[in-house]
Amino acid sequence: MHGQTAFGVAFVVAGIIIGTGALFAWANHDIIERTVRQGLKLQQQQGELPPDLQNADIDKFDLEDREIAVELPSGILLRNDIALLLSNLWYLWAPVVLLICFGAAAFLSSSSKRG
Repeated sequence: MHGQTAFGVAFVVAGIIIGTGALFAWANHDIIERTVRQGLKLQQQQGELPPDLQNADIDKFDLEDREIAVELPSGILLRNDIALLLSNLWYLWAPVVLLICFGAAAFLSSSSKRG
C-alpha cells in the first residue's frame, strides 16, 4: 500500500471510530432520557410522584434540576457506564485511536517498501 493511501485510510478509519464513539455516547444519553421520562409518566399515572411533580408536564420537565429515582434495565446501565467512560475520557482514547491507526499505516507503508 502506498504511503499516502495508507495514511488517508488511517485518517478515515480513525475518524469513523472516534465519530462512532461520540455518536454512541450521545445516543445513549437520549435513550436514558426517554426511558426516565417514560418511567416518570408511569409513576405519574399511578400517583406515585411527589405532589409537586404529580401535575407537571413530564416531557418539558428539566431532569437535571433534581434527583429522581427511576429503575433502569441493567443493559441500559451498562451502556451508560461505557458512554460515560467514552465521553469523560475522550482526550485519552481518541489520541490512542489515532496513534494505532497511523502506526498501522506507517507499518504497512514501510513493509510495502521493503517487500
